[in-house]
Amino acid sequence: MEYRLKVDEHGRVPIPEEIREQLGYGALTFQAIENLIVISKNKPEKEFIWTPQK
Repeated sequence: MEYRLKVDEHGRVPIPEEIREQLGYGALTFQAIENLIVISKNKPEKEFIWTPQK
């Protein structure tokens, strides 16, 4: 299944409800493979927390 996702003004990417039901809530892994971005529930190699600038 393919989705077009858009980053909002806060740097967040809203995930469609049907994907959220499959992956649940919490930390997700984003992996770039050629021209694809794979989103999974696997434990990432590196983690970061994005904090907006004031």
